[in-house]
Amino acid sequence: MRQLHDTSFPILDENGAVYRIAGITEDLTPDISTQVYLICGRSADARRLANALRSEGFTVRVFQTAEAFLNLAPVLVSGCVLVDLQTRKSDGLQIPRELKSRAIDLPTILLDRAGVGVEAAVTAMKAGASDYLVDVGDPGFETTIASAIRQCSVVARPATAKESALGRVGRLTAREHDVPVGLVEGGTNKSIAQKLGISPRTVELHRAQLMHRLDASTLTELLQIALASGLAPSQSSQRL
Repeated sequence: MRQLHDTSFPILDENGAVYRIAGITEDLTPDISTQVYLICGRSADARRLANALRSEGFTVRVFQTAEAFLNLAPVLVSGCVLVDLQTRKSDGLQIPRELKSRAIDLPTILLDRAGVGVEAAVTAMKAGASDYLVDVGDPGFETTIASAIRQCSVVARPATAKESALGRVGRLTAREHDVPVGLVEGGTNKSIAQKLGISPRTVELHRAQLMHRLDASTLTELLQIALASGLAPSQSSQRL
């Protein structure tokens, strides 16, 4: 599950009085690009696959049934799903279909037995699988699976909040960088202007321009972007 931290801070008016309390929720979940969810109904095979993947540096969580996994899927942190189709194929194929229909961004690799035809691969991809592998009994097959998971994670991983924020902040001028720092500190247009040696009207214009350049629709969203990009130190991070 995700680890979230809520922070609230005051926004002051021109006279220095608090007129609004804003809040920011930070996702403190550690990098989980190595997280794998293994769905396998055969205990011996599940242990073998899980141990092999852990030796490759992955964190593995095993589910015995598709139902057990799908019940928790909405609250799981990002990762790659590996589904063994060699027991109940219909249940396994249901996983990528359900994830897609629920808009849950968990790329899925389907693992099938040797001897299946091309139709099986087509069915898997139509179901929404990111990749489809066939176990042909190769002793190095676990390494092949690990490589597929890494590739799947790189291709499917969405931009993190920090990456997205850094991309937006990269559009700003040097002066525009200074204004959101003052805002996060709770400054008013007047106090920020005094600190930067410019007029309050200029700060106001910078704020309006910032909203546009950072694609922020509200002041709170602008502050979230500033914190995520590292423009200003997060109050919650300072307390951790």
